[in-house]
Amino acid sequence: MLARASAALVTPTLPWETTGCAAGAPDSCQTPDVIFATGLKPLGGDAFLVIYGGGDYDTAAIKIQVDAPKHGC
Repeated sequence: MLARASAALVTPTLPWETTGCAAGAPDSCQTPDVIFATGLKPLGGDAFLVIYGGGDYDTAAIKIQVDAPKHGC
C-alpha cells in the first residue's frame, strides 16, 4: 500500500540545515532551511535509512521508523 504523510517526515533543524553563511566566512553560504532525500534503503520492519542533503554541500543519513496502522480482519 502506498500513502502520503499529511506532514513532513523530516524538517530542517540542525545548524548546517538552517543557516546561510557562517559568521566571518562568506564563502560558506548555503541555501538555508533546505533538505532533500537522495536515497532510501529499506531496513526491514517498516524502518528505512534515508540519505539526504542539506543546504548545498552537506549530506547526512537518518533512520525513519514507520508506524503504519495494521489492517486485518
